[in-house]
Amino acid sequence: VSGAMIIVSPQTGTHVPVEQSKPVSVWQVALQPSPGVVPPSSHVSAPRAITPSLHIDVQVLGPVPVHVQPVSASSHDLWVDFAAPATHMSDADVKELLAPLTEHVAELSLSRTTITNAVLIGISDMPRLRRLDLRSTAITDAGLDKLRGHEALQELVLAQTKLTDAALEALLDLPALQKVWLWESGISPEALAKLRAARPQLMV
Repeated sequence: VSGAMIIVSPQTGTHVPVEQSKPVSVWQVALQPSPGVVPPSSHVSAPRAITPSLHIDVQVLGPVPVHVQPVSASSHDLWVDFAAPATHMSDADVKELLAPLTEHVAELSLSRTTITNAVLIGISDMPRLRRLDLRSTAITDAGLDKLRGHEALQELVLAQTKLTDAALEALLDLPALQKVWLWESGISPEALAKLRAARPQLMV
């Protein structure tokens, strides 16, 4: 297969295979094939097989088509994308779905979701997180500040957010950061010039 989809389908109260799904109040999340899906990062190739041991069960509020794909065939690192249900996902929903994946998330897209700064607390605890997309969200300087010191974060999409020039300090405190997208983020051209001067290797 070329990818994997996190299929949120109704299950019985006990953990049973996805193909035995029945409409009840508990929802099981399991990795299943999803052909033709490619991760957003150019350095990540689509996996050729699903890791059999990667199986997660999560209680959620309803059928939510959150996309989850291993970043490689031999890795448990995950790309998680909330694009499909973006406008319907609250802080509580996102936290609940991400909680069992914390140790494995390498790429996370929360673009266009209705999350607030509070979600960034849990995201800052993801040790393998390399790429984070917060484009078109209500994230502010206070939220970005929660990511300060993250040692693995390499790519950060902050376009169309609600930042100010004060966010510069948090960006400079991300030691692994290589690329950042800041158009229409609220950061001034003067602050962007300071960022480029302070981190000349950073792609802005």
